Amino acid sequence: MNMMAHPIHVRSHLDFHLDDVPRYWFGGNVYATRFMDSICMLFPVGERSFISSIRPYRDQITDPKLAEAVADFCLQEGQHGIQHSLYNDILIKQGTPAQDIIKDFSVWLEHRQINQKQDIRLAITAALEHMTALMAEALFRSPETMASAHPNMRALLAWHAIEEMEHRAVAFDVLTKVVKISYRKRILAMSIIFPQFWRNALVHTDKMLAGDGFNRLQRLNMARKTLPLFFGRHGIMTRVLPEFRQYFRPDFHPNDIPMLKQYPRWLEVYETTGSPLKAAEMMYED
Repeated sequence: MNMMAHPIHVRSHLDFHLDDVPRYWFGGNVYATRFMDSICMLFPVGERSFISSIRPYRDQITDPKLAEAVADFCLQEGQHGIQHSLYNDILIKQGTPAQDIIKDFSVWLEHRQINQKQDIRLAITAALEHMTALMAEALFRSPETMASAHPNMRALLAWHAIEEMEHRAVAFDVLTKVVKISYRKRILAMSIIFPQFWRNALVHTDKMLAGDGFNRLQRLNMARKTLPLFFGRHGIMTRVLPEFRQYFRPDFHPNDIPMLKQYPRWLEVYETTGSPLKAAEMMYED
């Protein structure tokens, strides 16, 4: 059952006051913060990759609604890259190895893309869009999940989450309606990117913690204590596994998954106030 898609809104000139975000912004949990940082700091590179993977097919799109959605998708992803680049500047000022990690990842990604067919690149984008939309759901489904996060960082991630949900079907629609990729290739792409994504997150978390001055034993102990928060039986990411598995259905469409229930409230407050910080603060209010 494909649910109605929500309009894609391009929001720009946002200010999250990221200079006010403390070093360990996830409730003071060092490992949880760096784990989230390891994902967030690659968003600017990733967003550019998403845009470049969809761009070769824009001239082949004949549906005006899909063409408009692709244009808005690119604009939203561009704004995500801008905001997360600002946060990356803060990570670099903290003395973390963020700059080196991003550089190495960019080189690896460029090499991989050179050796990849265009349809597989777009299939990987569609797979990652599914994953990021579900991460958004995982972080903001329940208020307690992000309750201890610094409000400015929570606002940044809430805004990003809302927009990921608005455009989550765009790459998938180009992939299936324009490229008409086979089910086998679509699933192959997810099978490639899923383990790579989480492996990178764990490796980069460890490098960030090493840069913070923690020795190997300390890093292992932090991982042992904190990873169940994300991947334990009732972990943040574990809770969206049923929705993740839907991708493997032959008849799957991203709009089969309901929008985050707080979406209308966030949208209402943002449209009234123009403030993503206020929208994130009020998104759980009745």
